[in-house]
Amino acid sequence: MRQSVHRPSPGCRVNAADLAGLAQAVPPLVSILRYGTARKIPESALGALARTLAIEVITGAAVASRNLDAEAAERMRAAFAAFDFGAWTPGR
Repeated sequence: MRQSVHRPSPGCRVNAADLAGLAQAVPPLVSILRYGTARKIPESALGALARTLAIEVITGAAVASRNLDAEAAERMRAAFAAFDFGAWTPGR
């Protein structure tokens, strides 16, 4: 069964300067969803948060990657490398 993906409204776009931080926030969330924690957590809400952040990162990547100096480009590259969206299975 195909899972629907929430598309944020045009007013919910992320500032390009915040994109690297959001990209770095997704892997720990996915790790919690994948492996769990010692405490009970609201997995459906956490999954929705991870999906929403992932969508924002993916849709903002091209714009956020423009006109960067060398230092900012390296931070963005490292953030996207850690993001590793391909290893995550949405809907799990």
